[in-house]
Amino acid sequence: MPTHAHIHVLISRPLRTLLCTLCVLCPALLSAGCARRDTAHNANGHLLVIGGGLERDNAPVYQRILELAKAASPEDKARVVIATAASADEAASEKSARAAFALYDTKAVIACITRDTPSDETVLILSRANAIFFTGGDQKRITARYRPDPAAAPSPELLAFRELLNRGGVIAGTSAGAAMMSEIMFLGGRSIDALGYPRQSANAAGRSNQTDDPDNPASPDEAPPAKGPNIGPGMGFIRTLITDSHFIERNRVGRLVAALEASNLRLGLGVAENACVHINLRTGEIVGISAAASQLIDIGAMHREGPARRNALAFTLNKDTRVNINDVLRSPAASQPQREPTQAQPIDITAAVPDAPESNRAERRLLSLRLFERAASASPRTAFKLVLDGWQITARQADRADTNKHTWIAFDLEPTAATPSTVSDAPKPTPTNAR
Repeated sequence: MPTHAHIHVLISRPLRTLLCTLCVLCPALLSAGCARRDTAHNANGHLLVIGGGLERDNAPVYQRILELAKAASPEDKARVVIATAASADEAASEKSARAAFALYDTKAVIACITRDTPSDETVLILSRANAIFFTGGDQKRITARYRPDPAAAPSPELLAFRELLNRGGVIAGTSAGAAMMSEIMFLGGRSIDALGYPRQSANAAGRSNQTDDPDNPASPDEAPPAKGPNIGPGMGFIRTLITDSHFIERNRVGRLVAALEASNLRLGLGVAENACVHINLRTGEIVGISAAASQLIDIGAMHREGPARRNALAFTLNKDTRVNINDVLRSPAASQPQREPTQAQPIDITAAVPDAPESNRAERRLLSLRLFERAASASPRTAFKLVLDGWQITARQADRADTNKHTWIAFDLEPTAATPSTVSDAPKPTPTNAR
């Protein structure tokens, strides 16, 4: 029969082994868990990407926010937090957003967080919410407040945002509130500079009268912007694509393509003004919510010919149009040669006429969308070209196979060799398997 001392040894030895093992494993497991939380995709929840200029009477957008909020609530009650960090006038933005939501649900509980709301109070407010609405302004203010250093541990507020998504909640944002959603975020800039093309109509300071970034206006004595996409870290709510706002109206397809190329990402989502795209983070499905169109850009089959980008793909998202980004990413885009055009038909109005009447100016804001619509409805081998200020887009139907019978448009981007009003035959790209 073992003595008391023997019993002590027999019991403590396995305990010591177990405790030592736990001491080794627990820090590693905790560290790994934190790393996963900070770098993995959100596995649940919803994003509503709104391209800016959201009208108060855009019922489908506000109703979708409230519906998703209630779906994440055990009491079927929308609890919406208005986040005004991007806005220059936060009080005015809060007032406007509160009034808009009150039109669609008088019983919704509305709270607000600002740049000055203390961290612990922000986290408490977010813990009770099932929806967040980021107002417009400057997206850099959002990341400066809530994700100032992506390499560091996530802020308490960022963890609270992610936890809201994990509960099945929704994060919506308009303009700057849309631009900040992806891991890579636009800081500003125009397409011509992002693509690295020379400007055509420069003033005495060397700056184009047409291409100053309206989100970040330049002072008269400021040097021209550097070439290449002006991007930085976003909030990282979605990591598989880059989001952009005011997409159609400001001809931002060029800068989105350049940013994808520089970031080694394949997909971009460009949302027009007063338009909204719903992203289901659990399923990967995206759907157009409002009447205004948006575009999904895929550069998986794109290749370079000098400064020209050939065979990028675009898919237009109209109201109730659905596509699954996981399916797109699984598709072998690089192995699909695109049609070579046999004919070019230029669009009549160029977007680089500085003194056009106001009626034409409004029409010019939608020219890039018209270009893709014309290509989608024309015969398969007909190309259409839109000449802008120093660069141009040529579009035609793609040969891409799609189980949902979606029409994808192949397009090229290249600098203009002459004045913006010059139109020539469409180039014939060489199929590539480069990506």
